Amino acid sequence: MREPVEFTIGSQTYRAEPMDAKTQQHVARRVQPLLVSILPSITAMIPAGTLDKLKENPGALLDMNLQETVMPGLEAASNLLAQMPDETYDYVQAKCLSRVKRKRDGDAGWINIWATQSERLLDDNMDGADSVAIMAKVLVVELAPFFFGLVSKSIAAAQP
Repeated sequence: MREPVEFTIGSQTYRAEPMDAKTQQHVARRVQPLLVSILPSITAMIPAGTLDKLKENPGALLDMNLQETVMPGLEAASNLLAQMPDETYDYVQAKCLSRVKRKRDGDAGWINIWATQSERLLDDNMDGADSVAIMAKVLVVELAPFFFGLVSKSIAAAQP
């Protein structure tokens, strides 16, 4: 069983519970066009030998500077995101944010950040940029198996 992954955005610590296989597959197929648009940029930035290490520990992707890595593919990804139907975006957002909890101040446990029934953020101090950053972290970890399959094929195709 996969373990939850913790990450920090700003001064807040978050924990993302793993998606079940069915949800993971549904999210992957919805964001696949975005993933493919930034794949060449990511592939070019991964140092030799790193891919095997990341396969063993997908959470290590959270430590990479993904903003610099994907910058060349962001225009294509932004265009695809703008064309994404609201229903698709809402689905991905709900599936990502519903499994995330924020660490309470003073180590008082964890609290959900997403209201599943009303499909909204529970923390009034969070904004759209925060939710997108959290979604990106969740997608990186959850789609790592799909990502590695695409990257491996891309690297193999680029080699003489």
